[in-house]
Amino acid sequence: MVLYRGRRPDVGPCIVERIEDGKREPLNLRLGECNHSPDGWEWGYGGSGPAQLAYALLRDVLPDDADLAYELHQSFKWRYVSRIEADEWVIDAYDINQWIYRQLDDVRWGLVA
Repeated sequence: MVLYRGRRPDVGPCIVERIEDGKREPLNLRLGECNHSPDGWEWGYGGSGPAQLAYALLRDVLPDDADLAYELHQSFKWRYVSRIEADEWVIDAYDINQWIYRQLDDVRWGLVA
């Protein structure tokens, strides 16, 4: 199981980790692929930092599909990342995958353009 944990320290930039089997590592910011926020990530509003976080999360759960991660990252930002109100949060990769599958089903069934 893969978890993602974000926290906003008292001083310095926000920290987002990828946790798998108890091993923690910083989540790749992915600036070389999608550069919304060179200063890092953020959450709780609809700006460039949350867009960078949305892309990085989607890209991590879609390691072989950068195009789909890019296509969906703004929607994911608005539906999830911009709504995080806490200074510390955790999300499961499974939950992100479920969100992705719902988006693809909506497209397949013509529920979104």
